[in-house]
Amino acid sequence: MSPLSLGRLSVAWTPANGLRVTLDGVPVIRRSTLYLVKAGWSGVLFNPTTVRWSETGWHKTGESWQAEVSAENESAAVALEWLVTENAVTTTLRYRLKSDIPAELEWAAGYVNANLLEGAPLSGDTRLATVPLTPLTGSQDERRLGPPFRKLAFETKLGQVAFGWHSTQKSELPVCFDARKEPFEWAQAAPIFWLGLGSPPRPVRFADGEQAATFTITFAPLPSDEGAIRGRGEARNEPGRWPRSGARGQKDAFVPQAAKTPLVIPTPKKLTVTGPPVRLTDKTKIEVLGPGAERAIALLSSSPGSLGLATPSSSAKGGAAKGGSRPESYTVSVRKDRIQLVGSDTAGTLWAAQTLLQLLDSDERGQVIHSVEIEDWPTLGFRGVHLFHGQNALPFQKKLIERLYSPFKLNHLVIQCEQLKWESDPSVAPSWGGTKAAVKEEIAFAKAHGITLTPLVQSYGHMEWLFNKPQNRAFAEDPELPYAVNISNPAAVGYLERLVAEADDLFGAPAFHAGLDEVTMRGRFPYRSAPRTFSELFVSNAKHWQAFHKKRGKEMWMWADMALHPSEVAPCFGTAPSAADAKAVRDGLPKDIVLFDWQYGAHQTFPSLKKLRDAGFSRLVACTWFNPGNVSGFAKAAAEVGAWGGLQTTWCGYESKAEVLDGPERRQFVAMVLAAEHFWNGGATKPRWDAGEVFTRLWGEKQTQPTKPRPGAVAQLPGKAREARLSDGVLYRLAPTLLAGKLTEPAPLSLTLELHGTTELRLIIAATHKTERGTVVGTVTVKGKETALVYGVNLSTSDDPSALSDPSARTVAPGLRSLTIPSGGTITITSANGESGLLVHAATGLV
Repeated sequence: MSPLSLGRLSVAWTPANGLRVTLDGVPVIRRSTLYLVKAGWSGVLFNPTTVRWSETGWHKTGESWQAEVSAENESAAVALEWLVTENAVTTTLRYRLKSDIPAELEWAAGYVNANLLEGAPLSGDTRLATVPLTPLTGSQDERRLGPPFRKLAFETKLGQVAFGWHSTQKSELPVCFDARKEPFEWAQAAPIFWLGLGSPPRPVRFADGEQAATFTITFAPLPSDEGAIRGRGEARNEPGRWPRSGARGQKDAFVPQAAKTPLVIPTPKKLTVTGPPVRLTDKTKIEVLGPGAERAIALLSSSPGSLGLATPSSSAKGGAAKGGSRPESYTVSVRKDRIQLVGSDTAGTLWAAQTLLQLLDSDERGQVIHSVEIEDWPTLGFRGVHLFHGQNALPFQKKLIERLYSPFKLNHLVIQCEQLKWESDPSVAPSWGGTKAAVKEEIAFAKAHGITLTPLVQSYGHMEWLFNKPQNRAFAEDPELPYAVNISNPAAVGYLERLVAEADDLFGAPAFHAGLDEVTMRGRFPYRSAPRTFSELFVSNAKHWQAFHKKRGKEMWMWADMALHPSEVAPCFGTAPSAADAKAVRDGLPKDIVLFDWQYGAHQTFPSLKKLRDAGFSRLVACTWFNPGNVSGFAKAAAEVGAWGGLQTTWCGYESKAEVLDGPERRQFVAMVLAAEHFWNGGATKPRWDAGEVFTRLWGEKQTQPTKPRPGAVAQLPGKAREARLSDGVLYRLAPTLLAGKLTEPAPLSLTLELHGTTELRLIIAATHKTERGTVVGTVTVKGKETALVYGVNLSTSDDPSALSDPSARTVAPGLRSLTIPSGGTITITSANGESGLLVHAATGLV
C-alpha cells in the first residue's frame, strides 16, 4: 500500500514490515507485527508475509483519510483499518479463527522508537514519571512502563505523543515494555519499546467469533511557540553552520605501523610476543613438522600474501615432532633466524600454517613477521557453518572456504541441498538449483582446506521443496496445506529414501543431517496419520532415518527443537507442541543421534543443552545465528556442558550466492568470524577486533599496504581537542563537533573544512542515535560530489558494534571509526536533520 503524507505525519504499511508512522521525518512506530499461532508457538496459523492481501488504497472522507487491507487463509481471517488525520493515526484490527484449534494472538501494534521516548515525561497508566535513559532490566513484565494500559502519553522533543486503546473485550489491554536490551533478532535493528498484545500470550478461541481492537496515536506540539517548532529544521538549529575549519600542515600525517600485538583469529590459547617483528630473508629457515606438512607448505607457497614464506629451505618432516597431545593442536615459533610450525595431526599442521600467514605485517620499511611463541588447540571439536546451495554457490562458497573458513580453523560445512538437481527426480529442483558436479568440486576443494562437507536433506517438515511439484502433494500429511510429509505413506517414504541415498552417495561424508525441525509449524498435524500422536510419529520417523543411515555406515544428525518446549528450557526455545510431547520425544529418540540445538537469543544461560544432555544425548552441537551475544554465549554454554561443537547457521533464502552480501543479511556472514573465534575458544575470549572489518578485509580484493609516510593536513575542528596517532597510522586532532538532528540538543547542521592540496580524507564520524540500517544520516560534499552517510553502511553510533559493509570504514580506536573519502579543497559535512545527528570527531587529509 502506498505511503500517505499528511502534514507532519507519514503513514505506511507493508505485509513484511507492518505499520510505520513518522512525525517530522522521525519514526514514531518503526514497524508492527501480527501473528496467530498454535498454542505455545508450536506452529504458525497466520503470518502476514505468507498470505495474499487485498487493499482499498487511501481515500479521503471529510478531513480524514482511510484505508483497509484484509487477508485470510485456511486457519484465520484478518483485516486492518486505518483512519488518519493531521494529528492522529487510528488502527483497528479485526480477526477470527476458521477452525477450533487452541491458538494465541501476538499483535505488536507498534515497535515504538526508543530514541524519541528516552527521557520524556510520562503520564497515564504508568508507574514511572519519565522514560529512563538507560534500558530497564529483568523480565518483560519487569521492564514494563506500567500495568496494562488504556492511555500512555509522552512529552517528547517533537511534542506530545499519546497512545490509546479500545477492544471488544474490555479486559483486554496492551502492555508497553522496554525492548532496548531484548536479546532476540526482532529488537536488534534499532532501539524500541514493544507495545501491543501477546506478552504474556493472548489466547484466542474459535467460539468467540470475530474480535476487534483499536489502537490510536495522537500528536500535539509542545505548548510554547518555541516548542511548536522544536526539531523542525534549521529554525531549531541556528546558526546553520559552524565556522569554517582550517587545517595544519603535517609532514608525517600518515606513518605505517606494525601492530604491537599480532592479530590472530581465533585467539590462540597461549601467545607470547618474544621481540620486535623480524624481516624475512633468503636465509630464514622455515620448518614445518608433523603429519600433513606437505599440504601446509603448499599453502604457504601458494597463498596470496605469503610473500615467499615457503622457501627452498622449508622442510616437511611428517611425524618428526608433535604440536601437542590434543586433537588439532599446534605450535608456532617465530625467531630472527628460524620459523618452526608443528602440528599434532594433519589438521593441527594446517592450522599452524594458517596462523603463520596471519602473523605477516608491515611497517615503514616494508614486510615483517611478528616474533611469537604460540601454543594452541580448540575447545570445541566440531566447528561448522550451515549453508544452502544453488547454481551460483560454488564460486561463492569456495571463496568463503579459502578466505574465511580455513584460515580461521572452521572444519565442517553442513550443506542443505534438497533443491539440488537430483537424478532420482530432476523435476523437483527449482530453476536456480545447483548441480551434483558443482557439489563434487566443492567437496574436494573443502577437503584440501581441512573442511568436511555433510549433506542436510529435510525429511519430515519444511517439505515445501517436495510439494512444489504438484504430483508430490499426495505425499503431504495435510493435503490442504502441504508442509510435512506423510510418513505413513510407503510411497512417500520410498521417494525420500531414493533421494537421500543419492545425496549420501554424492557427499560420502561420515554423517547425514536429516533436518526434522519445526514439523508441526504449518498445517494440521497429525491428519492423514491420525490417530497416531505427534510424539509417536516423530520418534518413529527419526528412528526410521537413523536405521536407514546406520545401514549405510553413517551417523545421523538432526535438529533438536522438537525435543524441547519453551516452558521447560526458558529463556531458550523449542517447538514441541507441549512439554509432555517434548519429554516423550527425548525419551523415545535413540541416544546416539547427534542433536543440533538451535537457539538464537543472546541469553545469559542456555538450559536447553543441559536438558538434552541430562536426557542421555552425549553428542550435542550448539547452533547460533548472527547476534554476537548469541554466538559467544551459546559457545560458552556448549563448552560448559561438554558439547561436541558449534554450528553457525544462515537463513537468508534458499539459494546461496554472493549477492546476499550487498544487503542487510551480510551480518550473518560477518557473524561467521565471531563463530570461528568462539567455537575455537568456547566463548572464553573478548575479541578486540571488529568482525565486520575483518570480514570486509578478507572478502575484498587483496590490497598492498602502504609502506611510506605521507604528508597531509590535520583539520582544526572547533572546541577542545587532543591529538593522537591512531591504529591506521594517521595523526588526528580529536575535537567532537555536533551536527544536529531532530532529537539532539540545538546545534548547527553543517561544518565546512578547508583541506586544500590533499587527495584522501580520513574522517572520524559517528551518528548520535542508532537507527535502522540504510537510513541516510547526512552527506559529505567534496568538489560538488556527495557521499551519503548511511547508517549501518559507512557509519554508526560509537557504541554500536554492528558490522559496516563499506570497506573504507574501519575502527581506529575503541568507539571511533574512520571513513576514507576522496579529498581536495573545500569539504562540507551536513546532517540530514532526521532521527540522528552527526558527531564529527576528527578529519585529516592526506597528500
